[in-house]
Amino acid sequence: MTAEPATQSIVPTSPNPVAPLVTQEPDFSDITFIGLILGLLLPQLLANRFKGMSTLEVIATLFDFLKVGTTFAVKQVSNLVKRYFPKPEN
Repeated sequence: MTAEPATQSIVPTSPNPVAPLVTQEPDFSDITFIGLILGLLLPQLLANRFKGMSTLEVIATLFDFLKVGTTFAVKQVSNLVKRYFPKPEN
């Protein structure tokens, strides 16, 4: 048995190839602007708040902020669920 060379191409060629549509995003987007503003303002505000604290006090305060933020978010989601999915009456 001998192997015969393939005479047909597997990938069909089209007579009019179409170039893919490429869009270029702007170099300076809204998210970049918001990040830049937060990056410039937030360290100054936090430096004043944490001035004179030790590293452990700063970490404890950040965890407290995280706890308060998480509790707030859970309460807001809970209120939305209660509003749109009330308990069925038996």
